[in-house]
Amino acid sequence: MRKIGVSGFCAVIALWVAAVASAQPPPGALAAQDSVPGVVRMSDAWIATRIKAALVPLRRDDRAAVDVAVHEGRVTLSGRVADRVAHAQVLTLTRQVRDVVDVDAGALQIDMTQAAH
Repeated sequence: MRKIGVSGFCAVIALWVAAVASAQPPPGALAAQDSVPGVVRMSDAWIATRIKAALVPLRRDDRAAVDVAVHEGRVTLSGRVADRVAHAQVLTLTRQVRDVVDVDAGALQIDMTQAAH
């Protein structure tokens, strides 16, 4: 096995950094319009998919039936949740998704008939 010196190691690191810096963003990513050049913002479809995936356990347990709409990182939630706890969980999970700018849950209703059972 061939050994390289510190200068060789630094050269390898410099080449790696240059390659990463010039790399294209991943598919589905958009360049952020109002941010630092080179920073990548994920697409609205990607954000919606991540939110829906995060809500699967609540849907599976019949605690939430939520529709998700995203436009420029702004999320609108509509549908029904079983109780206030499920409502808070939906909001928390949504806000934790990368590149979510704002969440509007005005159309997300708490289903009191389901909470009574």
